[in-house]
Amino acid sequence: MNPDIEMGEILNGIGQEIAELLGHQPDDTFLYAEVDDEGYEISIFAEGDKAVLYHFPNRKIFELVQRLWEIADDDKKWSVLEYEIADGEFDASFTFYDQFDPNQNDDDDEEDRCDQAIRKRFGDKPVIYPDLGPDAVSLTLEDLEHLEDEED
Repeated sequence: MNPDIEMGEILNGIGQEIAELLGHQPDDTFLYAEVDDEGYEISIFAEGDKAVLYHFPNRKIFELVQRLWEIADDDKKWSVLEYEIADGEFDASFTFYDQFDPNQNDDDDEEDRCDQAIRKRFGDKPVIYPDLGPDAVSLTLEDLEHLEDEED
């Protein structure tokens, strides 16, 4: 299949999966994904009247984003996908690794790039993340200090 046609079908499929995940027309919804050889980080945000709601992506969305990245030619591998849905239509844009600020640390800035993209779309509305449930554990940096000791 022609890669451009497949890309269009995958992007359309992402929108359909978001609609299924949310259970309604996903207007004012934003998907942010960072991808590289080591893994994928995907977040979905839907704008409400007073806040932005975070939604966990489902397995199919991960598979579609992975496939979208895999079909890109090696010299056209993107690092960030920003996918917006508004008025029943999607708009997708890609950022390539060489477009990142070389003076920034990638590990620290992945979250910053996502936060910046959220603020660009939704302004200062608070972002509401779902409760992780009664079995969730909160960790602090102190909880992880022993990992550094083991590496030395």
